[in-house]
Amino acid sequence: MITARPRVLIVDDDAVSQEFLRATVERCGCEAIGAADAAAATAQVAGADLLMIDRRMPGIDGPALLRKLRAAGIRAPAIATSAELDQPGKAALLAAGFADTLLKPADPATIQQLLLRFVTPLATSTNPDIVGVESTESTALLDDAAALTAIGGDPVALRALRVLFATELDDAASETADCLDAEQRGAVIERLHRMRASCGICGASALGVATRQYERALREDSNEVAPARVTFVETCAATRRAIAAAS
Repeated sequence: MITARPRVLIVDDDAVSQEFLRATVERCGCEAIGAADAAAATAQVAGADLLMIDRRMPGIDGPALLRKLRAAGIRAPAIATSAELDQPGKAALLAAGFADTLLKPADPATIQQLLLRFVTPLATSTNPDIVGVESTESTALLDDAAALTAIGGDPVALRALRVLFATELDDAASETADCLDAEQRGAVIERLHRMRASCGICGASALGVATRQYERALREDSNEVAPARVTFVETCAATRRAIAAAS
């Protein structure tokens, strides 16, 4: 008798984060379906055994999407994913109906343990190579060791994720330039927030630091905004060149 693989719907507007989660969930023995927004999630949610929904997305955020899916009769347990998750934020997500939360970037072992909790058939099909992975951090342009640790040690997958990430970097500088009013600044902060998870997944440690510094300066509206942006733009370009050289 063949048992169907558990079906996991991954909703994330960041392409790198979505691909990393999808690949990791597949390696854990599940069927993974990716969706970049609420419309795609609604169209593909039928039959899902587990939902993994990004907390902050353009248009409709994670809690709002979960409410919409619940109203449509979807009862699969949901995990909220986020690149920034303090204790009040986690409490708010649990109060909104999420069964648990996942801080991005998460190591594959953490993802596997979450899947084991919420998808019962997974217990017989887990990948032993994923267990016991720990995360590391440095400030290298491309930290291969940290990236391979984060994604479970697959160099082919790492190259593919970095190529995808490089396409984001092509537009990152221009998309984070306008901060003249509160609405523009908010959009830039959201863009930087999404990028931080991708930096961790791809081992772009220096860019991860520059992104956090730029985002913090914008949130605090400090006099460090201009120099932080210069550092961010320069590090984006340097990281893009490093990815091209390594390809």
